[in-house]
Amino acid sequence: MIRNHGENAADELGDGDYTNLIGFNFRMTELSAAIGREQLKKAPELVAKRVEIAERLTAQLSDLDGLTPPQVRESCTHVYYLWAAQYDESIVGVPREMFAKALAAEGVPNSVGYVKPLYLLPTFQRRIAIGPEGFPFTLSNITYPEGLCPVVERLYKSGILEYFICSYDPTDTQVEQIITAFRKVYAERKTLARASTA
Repeated sequence: MIRNHGENAADELGDGDYTNLIGFNFRMTELSAAIGREQLKKAPELVAKRVEIAERLTAQLSDLDGLTPPQVRESCTHVYYLWAAQYDESIVGVPREMFAKALAAEGVPNSVGYVKPLYLLPTFQRRIAIGPEGFPFTLSNITYPEGLCPVVERLYKSGILEYFICSYDPTDTQVEQIITAFRKVYAERKTLARASTA
């Protein structure tokens, strides 16, 4: 947490006392920076490869109702740190987590929801950051209740399905296998829906 902005990115470790914790950004060493400088020379090539993969996924999966691939606005670019599709359970008919597990069973690494909205983290919910009195939250009466940003919360809880392009370097064949797996799971959604209610 100290190296990562004070953000608790390890909820599975339990909900401890996060007061009096100043977060920094100590994630890069000098050696990492030196390697990073060299990698930056490859950035255009690496990004182009991710864009190509993302565009193939989008083109091949955009006809699946309830799964809306990312759209890039005109005159904009996207580097595709991840390929995030909006997922609508009411249309697909299967809870997102079950769809994601079925994709994983087909060999497609994926995740759901990205990260918890920042205002739902313990520091904001408890309104205590520095010292026992609640500073800096004592400077105002602002609270951060659940429901504050309903669209973000819906996307986090049920509306985003991700493939982390930056974590993998799939071959053309593997990209086709990912597309085939998405289509297979989607085609079997009624079977999955029955299993989810059993």
